[in-house]
Formats: sequence, C-alpha cells, structure tokens
Amino acid sequence: MFAGYLDVLDGRTDTGLARVRTVRAQLVGGPAPAPGVPGLATRLLLEGYALAGRPEAGLALAGEALGLGRGAELWEAEIRRLRATFLAAGGAPAGEVTAELERALAVARRQQARVFEQFEFRLYPLGPIVLAGLAMFPIDRAAEVMRRWRDWADGAPDELSTGCAVILAPPEEFVPPELRGQPVLGIPVLYVGDPEAGAAVVQPLKDLGPGVDHIGPMPYTAFQAALDPLAPWDIGGGFYARGEYMSGLGDAAIEVFLTHAAGLVTLSPPFSQMVIFRIGQGVAAVPDEATAFSHRDASYLFHPITAWLDPADGEKMIAATRAFAVAMRPYGTGASYLNFTHEADRVRDAYGDAKYARLVALKNTYDPANLFRLNQNIRPSQLAVEPVLA
Repeated sequence: MFAGYLDVLDGRTDTGLARVRTVRAQLVGGPAPAPGVPGLATRLLLEGYALAGRPEAGLALAGEALGLGRGAELWEAEIRRLRATFLAAGGAPAGEVTAELERALAVARRQQARVFEQFEFRLYPLGPIVLAGLAMFPIDRAAEVMRRWRDWADGAPDELSTGCAVILAPPEEFVPPELRGQPVLGIPVLYVGDPEAGAAVVQPLKDLGPGVDHIGPMPYTAFQAALDPLAPWDIGGGFYARGEYMSGLGDAAIEVFLTHAAGLVTLSPPFSQMVIFRIGQGVAAVPDEATAFSHRDASYLFHPITAWLDPADGEKMIAATRAFAVAMRPYGTGASYLNFTHEADRVRDAYGDAKYARLVALKNTYDPANLFRLNQNIRPSQLAVEPVLA
C-alpha cells in the first residue's frame, strides 16, 4: 500500500496506483482488518489520484468510500477534503466545493480531531520591480573579487541578498565570446527595497568592473527564474550537493574554495555550481531557541552542487564533491543545512544536541514506529524494527 503510494510520488504513476488499488480491494473485500485500515488505503489512493491529476477517478472513489463504510468513517474528514479538491479540479461551482469542505470540518470537529481552520501568513511587499541580477568575472580575478565581495557583503544592509558561485558561463549573446563556456565567478544580488536606494548599495560591486554586468531593475519573478536553465527537472544523470555553515569567510577559505571549484564545474558541465551564500540578516533576527531551525548565527553557507549527464559519472562526481567538502571543513562550523545535504548521518549536525533531543521526544510521542522515515530522518529512541512498507 505505502510502496504503491511512493511509486506515485516517484513518478511511476500507473504502477503505483495499481498497487494501491490492489491492496485496497483486498482490505475492503476481505475479512475484518484492523479498524481504519481500509479507510487509510482509500485515502492513499485518493491522494494518488490527486497527484496524478485524475479528478474523475477521485470523485468516483470518494463517493464509493463514503457510502461503503468499512473503516472509511475514521478517515471521512480527509476523504471529504480530497473530494472537495477533485470537485474544484473538475470545475464544480465554488459553493459546492465550499460546502464539501464545511462537511469535512464538521466531521473533524465531531471526531475531536486537531483541525487547522486558519493559517495566517505574514507577507511583506516585494516588487514587482526590484534591483537584481548577476555580475560575472573572469576566473583569474576570482580571488581578488571574492575578498572584496566578502568585505562589501559583510557591511551591506539587510535588504541586500547576495552570494557567489563558480559556474560555466553560458553561451549567450550578453556574455563576451572569451568567457563563454569557461569557468567564471558569478555574483547574484537582490535588493529587497526601493530599486533606486539599492543602486547605491550595489555600486561597489559594479565598480569592480565585471566582465558581465546584468544587474538592474527587473521584475522579481524574472530574477527568481533566471537560473532555471541551470537546474532542469531531469538531466538524465544525477546530482549531489552539500550544505555547510560557516561563521566567516577568511582568505584561506577563499583560496581553498577556488582551488577546487573551477575544476569541479569543468569536470561536470554544464549545470554544476559551486556556491557560497552570504546569510544571516532576517534569519539571524529570530531567536535561535524559537524554532527547530538552528545555527542562525552563521554568516555564510558553503553549497557545492555537482550535476552530471551520464549516470556512469555518479560515483566519480560524488567522491569529488565530498573531497571538496572535506577540504572546506576546517573553515566551517561543523553544522549542516539539511535541504542541501544528502547524508543521513548529518541530521543531528543540523539541529545541535539539545534541539535534536527535543525532536526525538516529539518523534517518540507522535511516530514511535518511525512510519514517516523517507526523509532526513529523526529516529525514535525506542525503535526496534521499522515497519515494512506493504
């Protein structure tokens, strides 16, 4: 059942849906199973239909389940919520969709479930026009430019977001011919404020004389999508990344970074990027104990990304990226950023011992069997044998 649902999540839609349907049919038509299990199977199949974009099948199944019972009553609130999703996807009137959602809430309240009826977002105005873009420098100037970029970024206002990355310059008309296809140092910037005020903040970077100056007023959405060509959905081979916090960026760290970066992007063209982000700012303004997210005092984040086209290159590229991370480790804090980290043994490093212990206590309470483990997993402390995914 769960294995079929995971197939759907991984893109093997027809195979996954067939597996979940088979298990559900056995549960619904067989001897009395554990309470709620047929309803769980129904819910997973409905989720699969939602992910696959099949509202007609979803509506038919929801209607059948709501009339059938057989444990579905324990999952009625979720089934009705998903039915509302299918109604909306099928173009049903808004009133009909709202009515079904109200029925889902009513069921949840009756069952004394914990229901989120409202989720409040705190939004900040941005754009639509911002000062943003990318400057590129020849790789033989990278050491000098990175040192001056660091000094500038360390003193910049919080409205400035920036980083630096060794990449291969794209074969575009705005790139000088001598730089196309060559390793370059790219510096992206975004000023989240009045573009005119941002111009003065960014001017010291422009004064360094980049080979490409693509920084100026532009729609925020255009800047957000600017690097999409460097991150296609499926490149055919694979990718590997690390996320390592740094308290600062000294000259020695810059030297080691540049010693490895150009060679790695050349080894795996054209999508690899060796990145260092300047962080802190708004992240550091939140007290560290306020959330599970940790290491808010870090000033930089080392983030090498290698991407390869040939699956046969995977072992070589992962080893090279790990060697890069080992070389940079003396300049890091020892903490990791999980979104950019593949290794399961770095989970504790992402939170620190005290927060990790609190998260284990939550896991012990709400998921002692470690059912939800296909992630950067926090294991419950008393787990003996993990459940088998049927």
